[in-house]
Amino acid sequence: MTKALFLGVGLAACLLMMSGCARASTPLPPPPTDAEVTAAMVTYVDARAVEYGTDHPEVWENVTFKRFIEASESETFIGECTREFGVATVSFDSDGNMSWSASSDDDLVSTAVNACSLMYPNESMRAQVRTDAQLEYLYNYNTVFLGPCLASGGFEPEEPPALTDFVADSRRDMFSWTPYSTIDFEGTVWGNYDDDPDLYDLGFRNLMARCPIAPEGFVQWGW
Repeated sequence: MTKALFLGVGLAACLLMMSGCARASTPLPPPPTDAEVTAAMVTYVDARAVEYGTDHPEVWENVTFKRFIEASESETFIGECTREFGVATVSFDSDGNMSWSASSDDDLVSTAVNACSLMYPNESMRAQVRTDAQLEYLYNYNTVFLGPCLASGGFEPEEPPALTDFVADSRRDMFSWTPYSTIDFEGTVWGNYDDDPDLYDLGFRNLMARCPIAPEGFVQWGW
């Protein structure tokens, strides 16, 4: 029995209980090491620099991952980085959010901010880096438990991608596909919930409790 099939069996047992349990019966794979996280981020940022490099190539030619930063460090690291690109108009609030006044150099400013934000991403992005074993585990959760769980509630999630595509897309975009992202929740089985935002939110929270978007211990981003 392969590891993927073993994980699927554990998740299937969870599904048979129909209790919306948040974790599979097999333990989570270990998180990536610091070296694995750094390697993944270098690959990710280098690919983005190539993708965006036709716009202000003088900015992108030396862009690579440097380190994660806390929001409180944004002004220090991103501010200094943008100034090195000749942009001195970016200001920061206490949460690390950036703003700048409209000018004739808006395109250069936004490019520098984008580049520097990739070089010095927020610490929260660390959780988006996953090992192959973690991605395989999440794929099994999505396909064996989560998709059927949503279908049992009357929704119609789309067919999942192949495992190889799921892994490749997760590596490229730092985003993992989920059945939730394929469903139009407006109306459908919730009837008049659209007319009552509070009731709609309650229904959605109940659904998320029954069919958690990710196994316990995982963080799901961007859907």
